[in-house]
Amino acid sequence: STEPPPHGCSVKSAVLERRSVTGDVGRSSEAFFMRSNPPENSETTWPPLVRAIFESDADAVPRAVSRGESPNGVYAGRSLVELAAYHGEHRVLDALIRAGARVPGDALKVLGEMDITDWKIDPIELEEDYARTARILLDHGATPNVLAFDGRALIDTFPASSYPHIHRV
Repeated sequence: STEPPPHGCSVKSAVLERRSVTGDVGRSSEAFFMRSNPPENSETTWPPLVRAIFESDADAVPRAVSRGESPNGVYAGRSLVELAAYHGEHRVLDALIRAGARVPGDALKVLGEMDITDWKIDPIELEEDYARTARILLDHGATPNVLAFDGRALIDTFPASSYPHIHRV
C-alpha cells in the first residue's frame, strides 16, 4: 500500500500492523493472530520478552531476564530468537542474544517465509532492518545455507536489485 502510516506510527509498525491484520501464512500465523486479535486483556499478560519483541523494546530484555525470564523461551510455537528475527527486531534480537539466547543454525529460514500480502521482507520499508537481523544471526552461528519456503536457496529468493542490503550481508 502507498498510504502513509497513521500519525505517530512508524513505517515499520504500520507495515507490521498491515500484515498482522491481513494474516500470515505458516507457523507464525498464531503469533500474528495473537498480536492483532488478542484474547481480552492478553496484551497485558504477554510474557515480558514477547512484549519486548512486539513493542520493539530492547531495553526491556535485560530487565526481564534479571527477573527470571528465559531468553530461550518459546511463544506461539516459535523461539524468541525466531520471533524477533521474523519481525525484523534486530535490536531486541541482539539484546536476547546478549542475555544468553541460543541462535539455531537454521535461524535465517524465518526470513524466507511469505505472508499473505507478499514476501515478509518489504524491500523499501524493512529491508535494512532485516539485513541487520540477518547479520546478527550469522555472527552468532546461523548458517547462510537455508532454504526458503519454496525450496530455493534463501538468498536466491531476494533479487539483488531490490534487496541490496541483504546481499551485502
